[in-house]
Amino acid sequence: LRNRRTSMQTAQQPCRHYPLGPKGPQGCLSDGECGNCPFDEVITAVRSRYETGRRTELISVEGFSLQSDAYLHPGHMWLRRHERSEAIIGLDTFASSLIGPPDRIEMPENGTLVHKGSPLVTVTRKGRTAHLLAPISGMVTAANTFLKPHRPLQRRKGVPSTWMVRLHTNRRRPALKELFKGKSVRRFLQREVKRLFGDIEAVAGPLTADGGQLGDDIYGSLPDLGWEQLAARYLRN
Repeated sequence: LRNRRTSMQTAQQPCRHYPLGPKGPQGCLSDGECGNCPFDEVITAVRSRYETGRRTELISVEGFSLQSDAYLHPGHMWLRRHERSEAIIGLDTFASSLIGPPDRIEMPENGTLVHKGSPLVTVTRKGRTAHLLAPISGMVTAANTFLKPHRPLQRRKGVPSTWMVRLHTNRRRPALKELFKGKSVRRFLQREVKRLFGDIEAVAGPLTADGGQLGDDIYGSLPDLGWEQLAARYLRN
């Protein structure tokens, strides 16, 4: 804070990546708006791929996967610990496949204070909206503005998972205890998939013996499931 007050220009603020490596520019390139900085996006992607190479283990249930070091909120937002007191947040492949490619994505602005369980990101599909809930309380430090409408929010195959928001929090450790982790993630996803199969059978009739593989746009294929019902049951709206 002292450095920011004494700085004459925002451009002279040190880049957040500079002391951590790989080395970034000494001065900020985007007036502190990390979510709009191409350099920040590239470095975040490189680091994520590096971390993925070190941790290739995935938790997989019926084709839906999540990295083993991630925490999961009941609303299907995952969280991974990042630098110091920061956390990276995104949507898991189960919920991404459920809602399909959104027509519109509304991200929070930097500096926004959010509380656990409150709307963090809003997606719109065919004129209907759903909220993706914050898995932890904190302040938004960056939003992934490179996510585009009409594309899946997550890929069913391949890692790293695409992040959506970065949060700063001073109470990360106690908050993480309330999220699913490890074996509890697998059990939770198994319950959710079983419940979804039941919902699909109620609308489309019996599935094959093995349940089959669900596609990347479940709502688009079966709109009779009901957008509001899906948002309430699985996204916890």
